[in-house]
Amino acid sequence: MFSEDKLPAGITHIAGKVYRVPLNMKMLNFADGSFNKEKLEFRNIRHALIDQKFAGRGMSKEEMTSLRERIRTEGLLHTPLLRWYGDGVQVIAGERRIKCLLKLAADNEKCFDRAKGEFVPGKDLYSTLDCEVHEIDDRQAFKYSFSETESSVHFGDGAKVAAIAYFRSCGEKDKDIIGLTGLGAEWLGLADKISLGSLGQPCWTAFCNNEMNLQVAIQLIGIADESKRLEKFNEWKKHAEGRFSAKKEKLEASLAKAETAVENAGEVVSALETEEGAITDANAIASLKEKIGKQKKKQDKASERRATVDSKMDKLKKKGPKVTAADIGGPKRLTFAKIEKHWLEPVLQFVKNNGLDADGKQIHDVDMHDVRLVKFLIEQMRKGQVDIFRILASHYKRKQEN
Repeated sequence: MFSEDKLPAGITHIAGKVYRVPLNMKMLNFADGSFNKEKLEFRNIRHALIDQKFAGRGMSKEEMTSLRERIRTEGLLHTPLLRWYGDGVQVIAGERRIKCLLKLAADNEKCFDRAKGEFVPGKDLYSTLDCEVHEIDDRQAFKYSFSETESSVHFGDGAKVAAIAYFRSCGEKDKDIIGLTGLGAEWLGLADKISLGSLGQPCWTAFCNNEMNLQVAIQLIGIADESKRLEKFNEWKKHAEGRFSAKKEKLEASLAKAETAVENAGEVVSALETEEGAITDANAIASLKEKIGKQKKKQDKASERRATVDSKMDKLKKKGPKVTAADIGGPKRLTFAKIEKHWLEPVLQFVKNNGLDADGKQIHDVDMHDVRLVKFLIEQMRKGQVDIFRILASHYKRKQEN
């Protein structure tokens, strides 16, 4: 690790693992070079290739433009993760964010400064960036990358299949790949079945383009006749497109409603402020100010609802009409968002109420120790922990201490 007095030029230490890094291309390495299939070297999985095409998600012009505008108007919410590399640093997680910042600084666009609460020139705000910088090897870098990235915009199943093939070409065993990626043995086994030969060109191309997930690809492999396989995929794709359109229409209606609420609240505020300027009675002015304050709160809440719906619409467009278990009649995968909603939130409420139901009655058929274990497991998932035995050992230690 670099000592305090021997840091790469321009980098300054802030605290702990946090360093202030100049945002310039000479200092930053994005790990986007070709994959060496003889030696394990860290590369950004988003740049994995299948049939000489990028298999990763998140780097399209539309996706990058959307992320850049969100950062411009809301500020940077998450700190990128880097490692010491050569005479500078290498990006482990946060390539998309950093490239957006470089573009905003180059164009000198007005960007929201979260610290000041105002818009400032991009070249001033993003000349440097505070990042976590670690001293880790290639193997650890892959682990960090999978852990960090799979909680944001996923690499995509195509890129993960390409990554597994790369790891195998480097002589990595199943247990090593599981340690690097956090993927289960079953996922690895299924990924090994996916190929151009097993899917056929049309379905293989669809898989590489993230038009279907791994589970759907496995179902298609089970159809021996290639023409029937493609026919079945097109049938499922129509179902996915219908589901996508229905969600989009619902969100568009919610967005229109939220925008109307913002406009209405704004008009009321303007009318009250105009009325305030026309009166001189102190009591009447105080009363109007109170009304204006309430209306502004309504306006703020409506703006928050609009932003939430807008964010959901953005995520939906990024995903597109992808064929999943919901389209083939299979079991739906329990996403982390659903785990938080259906598991963590009720568990937190249960612990908060000390095991009492909504009516204040004790729930006898639920063990509080089990509930606390579920809570702890989900919290560790949030942190990106992948070693289950380390998690359980930590939980056991906490029990002993209590």
